[in-house]
Amino acid sequence: MRIGSQIFYDRSNYFLFVINVITIFVIAWLPDGWQATLYNAALITLFIASAMVLSRKKEKIQFTVMGILILLSVISRIFGLEILGTINFFLSIIFFGYVVVQLIRNVAVSKTVNRHVLFGAVNGYLLFGILLSIIIAIVETLKPGSFILSKSAKLPGLFAGFDHYLYYGFVSLTTLGYGDYLPNTSGARSIAILMSVSGQLYIGIIIALLVGKFSNTKIEE
Repeated sequence: MRIGSQIFYDRSNYFLFVINVITIFVIAWLPDGWQATLYNAALITLFIASAMVLSRKKEKIQFTVMGILILLSVISRIFGLEILGTINFFLSIIFFGYVVVQLIRNVAVSKTVNRHVLFGAVNGYLLFGILLSIIIAIVETLKPGSFILSKSAKLPGLFAGFDHYLYYGFVSLTTLGYGDYLPNTSGARSIAILMSVSGQLYIGIIIALLVGKFSNTKIEE
């Protein structure tokens, strides 16, 4: 990878990290009336940041996909077309899933462990949590009541309270489980299992890759 390309990749990784942090940790602190719009804007920015991270001279298809996702997101938001919003989120799952796989691949093919590799691993984990949160939101929107509060209150609609989905997604991903949100159907329970298992697998695989590379670097030195 050329120096210019490496610098662009590094900056893109930092940018993606910042957007991940804002999406997960910052927006929920802002006034409730702003959150739906801000989460939608954050998702659009995540498309852009992810496409930048994947940017290669011979790989431009991600920008086409990014453009389609942004267009669907904007149209569905302006005109309130729920069907377009649902399609957009299905495509988002595929796109973010591909990004996570590529970030893991970048860690795997890297010859050394440095801050760029670590940022890539962290970005992959945070983006994976957002991806799972989108899956939860779609399932709850298509089949209301799939996930419920322990007090039997249904979760809010898609993007009406996306912080709820982020919270449940990351709590399940980390296998923390406070018990305040519950999967209420067979499909929802299978998704909860998927999130718990995949979260542990991600951490296990990344740690194995990083430790292996760090050990090899020490041996070579």
